Amino acid sequence: MCKHCVKTPFPDRGDCCLDAGVYLLNYIGCIECKKRGTLLPKHKTTTEDEGDDGEYEEELTFDHCCPSCGHCVAEHFYSFNVGKENHLTVQNYLMSCLLCGKGGDRRIIETEETTPEVSAETKSSTNAPSDGSTTATTTPYLTFAGSSSMLARVSKVVVQQIEHEQEEEDDDWD
Repeated sequence: MCKHCVKTPFPDRGDCCLDAGVYLLNYIGCIECKKRGTLLPKHKTTTEDEGDDGEYEEELTFDHCCPSCGHCVAEHFYSFNVGKENHLTVQNYLMSCLLCGKGGDRRIIETEETTPEVSAETKSSTNAPSDGSTTATTTPYLTFAGSSSMLARVSKVVVQQIEHEQEEEDDDWD
């Protein structure tokens, strides 16, 4: 690994965990040949382990190398695993690379066993138009569990869009 080829060693990438690619914004150029171009992945190693209890683990390592002279700029490490914790299915992501940075994410996957029961009143609502007929509209049951900030932002926008669409439908009947 070469700290002279990067602007910032191991930049904090938050919940960004990449199993491929390169963070070129952090790449100054090759210290050996003085060229700056797309780095090539070399010496790629993947290990997978699937346990009897439904757990799964995958680790990936490769080197970011200069295409001109073969100089190794950084070693990229990526890990993904799925396991059970307190009757919940949990996915963990981890990335560590001098060039691409360090990041981690944890997501709770809701399955039929972990999804809370939802009553029929929560899933659908009945709107009574002025002509006396009834129209049933279904609201999708959205739950997002996890610590991913991107996932939280996306879920908030989706819920707001659905609520806005429902308000517009209600206004059409007025």
